[in-house]
Amino acid sequence: MINNIQLKIKFLLVFIIILLVLGTVYNLIDAIYINQVTGTLIANSPGNFLTIEQGKDKLVNLGWSTAKVKLRPGSYLLLASSGHSQTSSSFSIVAKKTTVKSISIKKTLSPEYLISSVDGNKLIASLPFIGPNFNYEINYKYQIMQKANLPIIVITAPNTTYRNDALNVIKALGFNPSVLNIQYVVATPSP
Repeated sequence: MINNIQLKIKFLLVFIIILLVLGTVYNLIDAIYINQVTGTLIANSPGNFLTIEQGKDKLVNLGWSTAKVKLRPGSYLLLASSGHSQTSSSFSIVAKKTTVKSISIKKTLSPEYLISSVDGNKLIASLPFIGPNFNYEINYKYQIMQKANLPIIVITAPNTTYRNDALNVIKALGFNPSVLNIQYVVATPSP
């Protein structure tokens, strides 16, 4: 009975080892093959969201700022977006080669445009914004100055950390907090 159990354990261990060896061999062959038939793109666009398209197909969302991805040879389009601004640049991938592509979005919006009105202010159109776990809130209000309603961005947060998180959200939406009229409100915890 004990020999039978030991035999089953040995068989199971040998089976697991064979699976591990086969998996490693498969991964090595796959890696060698992929490196033979693909090229590498290193994309860079500080502060912008990156996407790759080929023809009319969106292939990959690369994420923010910098990315490295393997692609099959061909022609592609790298898109960078920030808030409501977007730019693109075409590039080609060659097998076994690395392509480095950097693109940037030229900001042409004036501060007056950013804080002019609800209709023209794309930031206000995105508000209110509530942070994760209700840690902060970004909202707006109007202040009458010289017979004009000027929007004020209101950040309500309990501390500097969450205030900075809120400012990072504004930056991620494509706006420069230094040109906005921002009022900070310290949130008090509920009893």
